[in-house]
Amino acid sequence: MTKIGKAIGWVVFGFGILLGLWGWFGTLNPPANGGYEVTRAIAGGGAVIALIGLGIIVMVRQMSFAWRRIESRIAEQTFAECTLCARALNVENDPMSRDCGGDCWGCIGKIEADEAWQPSVDYVQLEIGEGWRFPDGTAKPTPTN
Repeated sequence: MTKIGKAIGWVVFGFGILLGLWGWFGTLNPPANGGYEVTRAIAGGGAVIALIGLGIIVMVRQMSFAWRRIESRIAEQTFAECTLCARALNVENDPMSRDCGGDCWGCIGKIEADEAWQPSVDYVQLEIGEGWRFPDGTAKPTPTN
């Protein structure tokens, strides 16, 4: 997207420069029928269009920098523990600690099952049978071994 935006900006800028030069050269040798004001207007219009083109180029570049900054901050944002229950995330022998966007699967699975989302209801029932959750669906603490 930024390449297209920059290309559009450069095309507008180039068109503005060409129009401005055409109008400026027209003022050096104005038509005999009083077209001096018209050629000055063309030169001024070309300058304005060139400035608009530069504005597009600068704006696209700034948006590109902003998106890169946002993407790097999102990539850097990793959570060490669940924001709901403070359980350590991504513990090797604990399936309840799986990271679900900053919350553990133990909390998210129970919330989704309580809201009757069928895939989570089925999965939580399976985890209760496996011994990873209490009968009410709450996740058991992280195993120590």
